[in-house]
Amino acid sequence: MDERELTALGQLLAERICGTNEAFCMQLLRLLGQGQPVSAAQMGEALGITEVAATETFQRMPDIERDEMGQVVGWGLSLCTTLHQFRINGHTLHTWCALDALTYPILLEQTAHVESSCPITQTSIRLRVSPVGVSALDPATAMVSLIIPDTHPDACNRASFCNQGHFFASPQAAATWQADHPEARTLPVEVVYQLGRIIATRRHHLSTQQSPAAHTQEGHS
Repeated sequence: MDERELTALGQLLAERICGTNEAFCMQLLRLLGQGQPVSAAQMGEALGITEVAATETFQRMPDIERDEMGQVVGWGLSLCTTLHQFRINGHTLHTWCALDALTYPILLEQTAHVESSCPITQTSIRLRVSPVGVSALDPATAMVSLIIPDTHPDACNRASFCNQGHFFASPQAAATWQADHPEARTLPVEVVYQLGRIIATRRHHLSTQQSPAAHTQEGHS
């Protein structure tokens, strides 16, 4: 994939998955990154909005995970176990998909240690992801799958998007999976990291423009 194609694909992905309340979502990711459930009161205090406004915004966010007390424990970055372990700030968290694991270190400006498992070979895949790049990738042949949503961000959800985002041990394993998922693309880890950088840039830009109390439904993390 040449630079022009990569940029075009990254911009398309960013348009399809970035929502209309990114300032709120960025703050939620920062708080989840501290390894504890997040309450509406915490969000309100962090953003200078009322607890009621924070609660209403939570209610409009698709696929949000809560604990028995109603606190948020997951939205893209999660305290609940998934296939993609994400260690940051001394906390063991998880992400909903491989793209998230490659994008959040850029968004959060921190280094994460990621461990996942190939759904075809069950091989463990390990890597270090920082704001400046990917290192210690093992195996070096690892690939990532992703779906290009064909709808606006409000319709992008965990089932249709995140659940199709995997790490694979090799191009051969990725091709085996893709044969049953022709709507997906499989790309090298470094390429998907660069796509994540484009997405992160758009999210940072949007977060400076949008009100944290905007009353619109959110797209995917």
